[in-house]
Amino acid sequence: MTNPLEDLLRKPDLRDLARTPMHMVMGTRLVVICQRAGHDPRDALSQRLGSPLAATQLLNAVQIVGDHWPDCFLISPPCCRGLGPDEMALSAMTAAAAANDRPRFDTACREMLDAEARDATYAALSAFARALPPRATAPACTRQP
Repeated sequence: MTNPLEDLLRKPDLRDLARTPMHMVMGTRLVVICQRAGHDPRDALSQRLGSPLAATQLLNAVQIVGDHWPDCFLISPPCCRGLGPDEMALSAMTAAAAANDRPRFDTACREMLDAEARDATYAALSAFARALPPRATAPACTRQP
């Protein structure tokens, strides 16, 4: 039998995310690392995503999310398979935008973002989802059997 407290504290696993939200979370982590090191993340993102356009759209989305997020956006280290609360919200928002599901997107972030911020964020995440090539260069994070 599982412990209910452990279930509540367990972080969702990055490897369980759909492709687009996984690339958004991993790309966001890469942006933070590159910026902290004083590097432009565009080349690393282009290589990882297999598209300069997808890299540009991801950078735009990260900027918009950062501008509108109510608190400091918390990112886990790239080696961490678990998602933090902000990354969980970002992945849910990205999944909804990628599915062109505005009502689900609004439900995921209505309490955090006002209408103007939701509009800008939805547009940015949708643009990233459209720009992401069918098979990004970097392998997706998947569970090993």
